[in-house]
Amino acid sequence: MSTYIYETVQSLIEKYNTSDPYRLIKLMGIKLVYMNEAKTLMGVYTVVLRQRTIIIRQNLGKLKKSILAHELGHDSLHRHIKNKDNMVNFLDDALYAPYDSKEMEANIFACHLLIPDDRFLSLYKENLSFAEMANIFEVPIEFVNLKSYELYKMGMLDAKSYCFDRPSGDFLSKNYG
Repeated sequence: MSTYIYETVQSLIEKYNTSDPYRLIKLMGIKLVYMNEAKTLMGVYTVVLRQRTIIIRQNLGKLKKSILAHELGHDSLHRHIKNKDNMVNFLDDALYAPYDSKEMEANIFACHLLIPDDRFLSLYKENLSFAEMANIFEVPIEFVNLKSYELYKMGMLDAKSYCFDRPSGDFLSKNYG
């Protein structure tokens, strides 16, 4: 699945000539709605009456780009999955399920979209810490961790002396929500 997610991201970047989640949402015809009242919910992806929609909390600051990329992952990878009401909706139990595969897949999608391979590998070779890279890419440190883990699994990255720690699928809501 990891290679499929990586190839899906690369295909989107090539097709639309951008990795910017804001531009992708617009170019892909996805409706973006901001909500003001949510306290813990950061974002949701849904399809209602064939309209693909991303709903995100207004006050996310720098995290907004990461949440948009995560929700784009649901659009690109999970749009065909319907719930009991025959609707596509990524909000219910999946948001808080630490090992939900769909949430993890959306996180992997987001890390590949927001962290370019060549720049990551260059910084990695310079021995920058994951925290330093997270600041450079303006993403949660868990995205940098996931990127390294995924590149390692695909044979694009040699392991250093430290271990890769794959974060749980709910780290966005748990650590940043």
